[in-house]
Amino acid sequence: MEKPQVANWNRQLKVKSVYDAYAGPALPGLVLRVFGQHTALLQAATALMDGPEGRSKGATLKKSEEQQRAIAAALPVANALYLLYLEDETDAQASEKAHALRRNKTDYKALPAAVALTETRRVAQQAQTLKTKLASDAGIGKPELDELAAANAAFKQLLAAPKLVIEAGKTNRTALGTALKAADKFVEAKLRPATKTLGLAFKGLREALLQALRIDDAPGARQPAAPGAAPVPGSTPA
Repeated sequence: MEKPQVANWNRQLKVKSVYDAYAGPALPGLVLRVFGQHTALLQAATALMDGPEGRSKGATLKKSEEQQRAIAAALPVANALYLLYLEDETDAQASEKAHALRRNKTDYKALPAAVALTETRRVAQQAQTLKTKLASDAGIGKPELDELAAANAAFKQLLAAPKLVIEAGKTNRTALGTALKAADKFVEAKLRPATKTLGLAFKGLREALLQALRIDDAPGARQPAAPGAAPVPGSTPA
């Protein structure tokens, strides 16, 4: 999120924390409904931020995730092939094949993504030749080889179409921005007016909410209240 969105989001959370912590006379139904609607809007925005796309930095993170999946699927197969090659006395090139395999995560992560994919696909190809021995001697069977093939295919598709991932990231950021704007508009259109309907019995809550709405939560704009500061009268923490 950009700085203005962060400030807006912090204000939304501060307002919610005030009405969530309220413990006093029963609130009017009208106000409770408004608080519930505001909570729902915040939950919608939170869902976008908590999703993989919401946390990602676009294509780079997605590419990293797919690459890690392919590497993770290749490592047990590569190490099993290595041991089988070392035992093979019928193939003059077995030792060379064994030592050409990349068997550690760092070996793959040091490579450019396209080269890492070439290596994990090479492991998959060699595994097909020895799939019977892999299953009987190493316990690596069809599920493991299917996962390796699927991971390689997903990684290849991502490398071939990075624009699709970038556009997905943009779409998610747009949706998040829209959700934040909706929550902000709701505050002015309904939550603030609902707050102002609260009478003397709810004076502490009313003042606390209006104060939360006034505070600028931009990073560094205000220092937090000192520990032990006196609470707003009439509003008891839950």
